[in-house]
Order: sequence, then structure tokens, then C-alpha cells
Amino acid sequence: MRVKEFRQEIERIVGQLAEEQKLLVSNRVVEYPLGGKLTRISWTSNRQSVLHLERANLAEYLEICSRGAYSIRLADYSVIQISGEFKRDRLIKHRYAYISCPLTVLPEDDSLFENIDDYISQLSTRAINEQLCLGAAFRFD
Repeated sequence: MRVKEFRQEIERIVGQLAEEQKLLVSNRVVEYPLGGKLTRISWTSNRQSVLHLERANLAEYLEICSRGAYSIRLADYSVIQISGEFKRDRLIKHRYAYISCPLTVLPEDDSLFENIDDYISQLSTRAINEQLCLGAAFRFD
């Protein structure tokens, strides 16, 4: 897959999710030159937050959300990371990850909260413990 095709595919996925009303927000797809004929296609913030998939936790999820380190945030507050590194227009490395929202109960009116961080910050420790359901994140290689 080439740089242009990869970028178009991300944009197609975003469009389809928006059409199906499953998209909460998406970050703009950006091309970053890395030097040495390397290019990264990633989300706007270009912050490659490292998620320890085998032991994902609430703090890591919140870091990803607060840093905007995702391509897509779905209506259920789960996030998708899609990025690729290319050498001379040839895909050499990629990241496809799905991270579910760590809470079972979300606000009925999303407009009450700027983001999931705001919602979680208003919960008591007991409420967080009762609603916490962080399962495994998925990474597709």
C-alpha cells in the first residue's frame, strides 16, 4: 500500500463511521516526514502514546484521550489508532489498535461533558470501581 492509498483509506473509514453516526470525533490525517526517505501517516497530534496492551489501564486510556493520540474516537468513547510508516512510498510499519472505553456507564447527554476525562473526573472512586470494565485492547498486526 502506498502513502496516498493509506491516507485515503483512513479518510474513507472516518467518512463511513460518520455516515453511520458511530463517530464522535476524528483527528485530521497528517503526513510527517521522518527523514531518510521515511514518512509517517498518523493523527494530528503525532503523539505515539505507548499502550501496554497486555495490561492496559484507566490512566493509559485517559492519557491517549487527553493527548489526542488517536485517529478516531467512536460514539461509545472507544478509540482507534491507525498509523503507518513508509519508506519510499512502501509501507514498512503500521499500527492498528482498538481501545475500548473503560467504563460501562456513560453520560446520556454527551454535550454535558467536554470529553470523557471530564465525566470520569466527576465520578467518585466507588463509582469508578463499580463501572470499570477495562478489557483488553486489540492490536492488529
